Amino acid sequence: MSEFHIQTGDPDQPGWLDFAVRQHQIQPGANPYQSGQALAANSPVFVGREELIDQIGCLLTDPKSPQNVSLVGDPYSGKSSLLNQLILRLAQDSNTVCIRCDARGLDQISQQLFFERIIQVLAIGLNQPCPTQRSDFTAFTTYIRQLAQHYRFILIIDAFDVLANNPQFDKIFFDNLHSMLDEAAYRFNSFILSETHLQTLCHTGAIRGSRLWGKFTSPYTLGLLPQEALDQLSTCARTAQLTLDPETSTWLAQLAGRHPALTQMILHTSSMAELRQQPVDKSQLHQACEQIYRALWRQRNPQEQKILFAALAKQTLPQDAQVRELHQYGLLVDQKPFCPGFADWIQQTVVPAGKQPQSALQRLQRVETWMNLLERIIVRLARLRTLWRNNNHTD
Repeated sequence: MSEFHIQTGDPDQPGWLDFAVRQHQIQPGANPYQSGQALAANSPVFVGREELIDQIGCLLTDPKSPQNVSLVGDPYSGKSSLLNQLILRLAQDSNTVCIRCDARGLDQISQQLFFERIIQVLAIGLNQPCPTQRSDFTAFTTYIRQLAQHYRFILIIDAFDVLANNPQFDKIFFDNLHSMLDEAAYRFNSFILSETHLQTLCHTGAIRGSRLWGKFTSPYTLGLLPQEALDQLSTCARTAQLTLDPETSTWLAQLAGRHPALTQMILHTSSMAELRQQPVDKSQLHQACEQIYRALWRQRNPQEQKILFAALAKQTLPQDAQVRELHQYGLLVDQKPFCPGFADWIQQTVVPAGKQPQSALQRLQRVETWMNLLERIIVRLARLRTLWRNNNHTD
């Protein structure tokens, strides 16, 4: 049952601590930064998302009208790190039970087993009797309705897009989840985290046609860190009595551009080099950055890639929804790629050698034109096929 965890609210728990208090965890002469994994709960180097955590926490625990909330962000944007802090924010809410699930661990679990596992962890965590027979959705709702006399529930699903594309879960599952969120008697709401907007997911795969997205507030989007967060991270270095390589600030500006994972990785690398009394391996540093650049690029659809090509070619970008979304995600800043390193990576890796971004953009436009033409041909053939069948049927 390691893919499911519960947390019961208790006002006496310490909860999520202020930045100044978390600084006391930093040991002089130790590396406070982390790279390659989500930041732990109450991490002293988690910065820049405090207001967002408070907003989401207030919506989820509103005593009169608790909301369902979705959070969207690219790979490496810090969704799981934020969740680790939010869980502590919710820990002090009396009689609130958080059911946390990571959808990346559900590949071997059926939708019936999904509800069974939740019942099992609730029974153990709340010291309640557990049904002896196998539990379907009806048994699950009965169980929740009984517990709702004493508790309220928040179902938290990390990597929800993985769940939406899991063949083990069909439209019935998502409709059942919708009904849980729709019935006040269950005292049941949800927080989901994904790389793709829920409204978009509801038009793909097994979740296609589900009304689930209509139960959620407008999504919150994780983008770049604010400048104040970088100042806080500098404070962490001083607390750890680290001076960091003089080039660190240059690397942050050139290679990270306030991107959370890139910033943590550069600070972690610079700190480790100082503690080992070795120079920073710049080649390895650039390779690590390029891994993240590649993930960010692969997350973009063809139209978004086209916009990034146009930005690289210094074209004037349209003020449309996709451009605004790329700014929200932090891929664009002031109509340009978010940092010179990302722009250089596109130029050197995505754009073929000897070609300018404008040429790559033109090729992408030609492919798009041919795809549109092919789509129209397929539609026309389908209509002709239908017409032919109707004529034969009439004959």
